[in-house]
This record gives sequence, structure tokens and C-alpha cells, in this order.
Amino acid sequence: MNFFLAVASAFLNFATWAGRASRSEFWYFQLLMLICYIPIYVFDREVGATTLFAFILIFMLPNISVTVRRLHDTNRSGWWYWIIMVPVIGVLIFYGLICWPGDANRNDYGENPLTREW
Repeated sequence: MNFFLAVASAFLNFATWAGRASRSEFWYFQLLMLICYIPIYVFDREVGATTLFAFILIFMLPNISVTVRRLHDTNRSGWWYWIIMVPVIGVLIFYGLICWPGDANRNDYGENPLTREW
């Protein structure tokens, strides 16, 4: 999945908690958030504006959704998202789960996202 397909998929499925998201979909969406965040942050610091709050509101739901679907790809419940609330070790476990390769075949949450037709 290329960058544009991954971002489009994340935004089109912004409130879809069912299904699976590939590693590329998740990481390309994180890259987009970083690319957007840096100039907005710099602008807010220089001008004293509050556009960062709008950025967070726009990206929050799609980010949580793509993360839950990424956890589904590893055949784990979306409730594993909350492990990031545990200081240090929870974050390490979370990123370990996110980086884990998805199931090659169908799992409890659906078909392999890499076999989808676009």
C-alpha cells in the first residue's frame, strides 16, 4: 500500500473499528501526522495561534481508528490500545504489538488487508 492509499484508507475509515489495517497503512498515517504537526507547531509557537488544537481534533479519531484496526491485524482486541496508559513498559509493549506482523490469513477480525483490491 502506498502513501496516498494508506492516508485515504485511514480517513475513509475514520470511524470504522472493525476490520484490519496493515503496517504500511498505520505507519504512513503516522508519517502524515508528523509531516502536518511540525509546521503547525512552529506556526503556533511563532504566532501564538491555537491551530494545533484543531489539528488534534481532526486527526484524533482517525488515529485511534487506524490503531485499533492495526491491533486487529495482529489478532488482538482494540482494548490493547489502553496499555499505553501504563508508564514506560506499556508504551514499549504497545509499539511491540504495533510492529508485530499481521496474520497472513483470515483472523477473528477479517481478511488480510494486503490482499484487498483497491
